[in-house]
Amino acid sequence: MAVKRIVTPNRFIGGTGEQPTQATIPRVRVGDTFYDKDTGILYITYDGTNWAVKETKVNIKHVITSTTDGESAETAIATLAPAAAFKLLGVKIHFSGALAAAETLTVTRNSATDVYDTLLFTLDIGTTNIVDIKIPFGGEDDFYSATDEIVIALSANTANRVWGCETIHELV
Repeated sequence: MAVKRIVTPNRFIGGTGEQPTQATIPRVRVGDTFYDKDTGILYITYDGTNWAVKETKVNIKHVITSTTDGESAETAIATLAPAAAFKLLGVKIHFSGALAAAETLTVTRNSATDVYDTLLFTLDIGTTNIVDIKIPFGGEDDFYSATDEIVIALSANTANRVWGCETIHELV
C-alpha cells in the first residue's frame, strides 16, 4: 500500500455494521473514522471502504435496574457483549440496600458454545450488609473472544433492591 496523505478526516458515528463506504457516502476517504456507538469501538478506514480498529481503550458499560414497591427488580444485572475480542478488567456493583438471606451473585462467561460456559466469580451476599462490590479481573486468563458474553446475575433479589453495575473492559 502506498503512503497517503490524510487531510481533515471525516468523523462518522453509528451502530454496529453501519460503517459508510465510498459506495454509500461518496465523501468517505482514507483516514476517516467511525465510532460504533453499540460497542464503543473506534474504526479508521485505510481505503475508503474497509475499516480497521483504530485504538483500544478501556470501555465502561453502565446498567441500572429499577424497581417500585412490591415489584421484584431484575435478577440479571448486566450482560457484557462487545462483539469484539476483549479483556475483562473488572466489575463494580451497587445495591440500594442489604439483600435478603441466601442471595448469590455470579459472574459467568457465556460462550457461543454452551460447553465452554465458565463460572468466573461467585459470592453469597445475603447474610451481610454488603451494598458495594468491586471484583477485579485483568489477569492473563481474562481474555475473551468476540462471541463471548459476561453475565452478572443475582439468584433472586427477593428484597427488591435497585442495582447498578459497571463492567470495565478493554478491546484487544
